[in-house]
Amino acid sequence: MNPNKSFNLLLTLLAVALASGCASDNGGRVLESDGVRTLVSAPKDGGRDAQIAGQLKLTEGRCLAVESDDGRVHMLVWPSGVTLLTDGQVGVNVPGLGPITVGESFAGSGGYSAPPLGEKEPDIPDECSIGDAEVAIIDQAESIRKS
Repeated sequence: MNPNKSFNLLLTLLAVALASGCASDNGGRVLESDGVRTLVSAPKDGGRDAQIAGQLKLTEGRCLAVESDDGRVHMLVWPSGVTLLTDGQVGVNVPGLGPITVGESFAGSGGYSAPPLGEKEPDIPDECSIGDAEVAIIDQAESIRKS
């Protein structure tokens, strides 16, 4: 192969990797757009059935979190396929549901876990850490609803 073509192929592969978000070694990703971050799981089978509900919030580190009715704040990990909103909107687009913006309430099924999160889950950036709080992991996008 021509050395210039090899170099161009390498640059193209690097650009695709960077454009798709930062992936963890374990398959999860950190998405970032306009200085806002959210965490997304790798595709997985099955899920847990704990209810995760509350208002979508933006933390001081500009990461998306959920604040429950009792005032507890948890970092969020969304299921695979969720994307960040653009064009000045702060929130996520959930396949099959649509956009959820900061300040809106939602509910979903999943579970809670203390970091580090483990297999198929993203590594939590330091800016997104919320002390000792467990992380809310939404497993099934089809069970998320605006309330």
